[in-house]
Amino acid sequence: MSLAPTPAIGDSVAEILEEIGLERVGAPGTTAALALLNDQVKKGGVMASSYVGGLSGAFIPVSEDQGMIDAVAMGALNLEKLEAMTCVCSVGLDMIAIPGDTPATTISRNYCR
Repeated sequence: MSLAPTPAIGDSVAEILEEIGLERVGAPGTTAALALLNDQVKKGGVMASSYVGGLSGAFIPVSEDQGMIDAVAMGALNLEKLEAMTCVCSVGLDMIAIPGDTPATTISRNYCR
């Protein structure tokens, strides 16, 4: 079971996070709110369990989630916050647009040293 947003109105993980209390995705508490949401996704529904592995949880595809697109445009959500969110998101980052003139060395840089 996963939450995978699309660009459709009302189909945004960012908006779900804001509905449960965040002022804006990217604000303090975003990672904790995502952890709570993922926990509920893993434990809810027809296949409720105290432990679910695999890709259960919320996807955070920035380019496909209008609420996240809006948060990035407002400067509330940045790469560092997205990286922090991956620590509680089994599916990691997906669909993040980068400027077309970004050098290959920047794209391939290894930040985990």
